[in-house]
Amino acid sequence: MAESPVKDSQGLISFTIYSEGDKIKDSFGLISIWVRKEVNRIGKATLVFEAGNVAAGTMDESEDNAFAPGNVIRIETGYQSTEEVIFEGIVTSHNIVIPGGECATLEIECRDFAFPATLGRKNRLFEKSKDNQIISNILAKYSALSANVDSTAAKHNGIVQYYCSDWDFILSRADANGLVVITEGKNISVKKPDVKAAAALKVTYGTDLIEFNGRLQTASQRVHDKLHHHQ
Repeated sequence: MAESPVKDSQGLISFTIYSEGDKIKDSFGLISIWVRKEVNRIGKATLVFEAGNVAAGTMDESEDNAFAPGNVIRIETGYQSTEEVIFEGIVTSHNIVIPGGECATLEIECRDFAFPATLGRKNRLFEKSKDNQIISNILAKYSALSANVDSTAAKHNGIVQYYCSDWDFILSRADANGLVVITEGKNISVKKPDVKAAAALKVTYGTDLIEFNGRLQTASQRVHDKLHHHQ
């Protein structure tokens, strides 16, 4: 089991951001780093920087090529300058925000390398193939990705991808076989969840749990039970 995030978390938080393998300029004034990673969703990172010089009427941060769309971004963070990679992907959005009466910001959105699979809708026919073969063949078209796909049992005489992005089609075929899709930088895995495996991480309320929103709703179950009882 992984150690608690609280361990060795004392001291100054440090970070380093790289663009195309080079550290970005120290002149970039970082406001926040936000990274999201979820099952069946492409990983995302958002960077927010101070931007612009009102007196000079310039926006040097935006004009810098470091965050040009398509650039490869790597984010490392840690404590006391001991840093680990928490995100690696490509710039997909470059936004300048100038709110009334407040300082301007440069907001950079990045996605995992699987992001191109979400672009465009395609039509294909796959014949005499298993779902894992179909998924692997689709992912092989994206040279930046390294794929790991669990084998599936059923072999289809023919299956159609109709006006659907590669990403959505992969999710549908994975779901049909009880698999989940996980992206991590250049790696993408399509695997069956191991629900009997040991916990990967334990967090404790009052110790290392920062925020939680849990909900248990039984309304639909009660309605079902009442209908079943009346029948």
